[in-house]
Amino acid sequence: MLGIYLYLAAIALLGFVSCFFGKRFYFQILAATMFTSVIGAALSWFELSWKTWMLAVLIAVAVSALALFLYKLGIFLLGGVLGAGIGTMLASLLPFGQYRWIPVAALALLMGVCALKWCDVFIMAATAFHGGGLLVTSLSFLFIEFHNIGSFVYADGLLATMANLNQYLNGDFAQQYAVLLLAGTAVTAAIGFAGQYIAARRETSVNRCVEQNVPV
Repeated sequence: MLGIYLYLAAIALLGFVSCFFGKRFYFQILAATMFTSVIGAALSWFELSWKTWMLAVLIAVAVSALALFLYKLGIFLLGGVLGAGIGTMLASLLPFGQYRWIPVAALALLMGVCALKWCDVFIMAATAFHGGGLLVTSLSFLFIEFHNIGSFVYADGLLATMANLNQYLNGDFAQQYAVLLLAGTAVTAAIGFAGQYIAARRETSVNRCVEQNVPV
């Protein structure tokens, strides 16, 4: 039971920092986002085993390192995460069936390309939306399923519990509460983006004043 609470707390914390301080902690959030995205995909798509887990961790570390050292690649991947998140929500709302991967892949590619063109704005937008989605999903699950959390604990251990909870959050839970999650994510992301934008404008103004020796 404690493992679920810690897992949800970690997701919510990453979501909060990403949503409201994404540009300030861009590199740290980028590494954490790439790492968790690869781990989440491995837990969702492949048969659960320690070999799969170790391979996913190694790939996640490699992708995170590449994203940090190759700035443009990092921007593209961050935009891709934003597009994939939007595509997943749209696929939950619309009857794509077995082709639900199409809007996910298309929007991921589109947002990745756009992110390269408008870097600063997309850093703030991507981190705000991605963080808002993590925050809203984890808190919504905790609120809705609070009295049933024990049913998500698997006897096979923490790894199995995390894998199945991750599948549930991105599958049945996301589809069942798609409108709620989309609305909550949109509102939270808008607030986070506005906060980041105002902070960035203020920081630019302060730096300009310092360069011109003007009191702030």
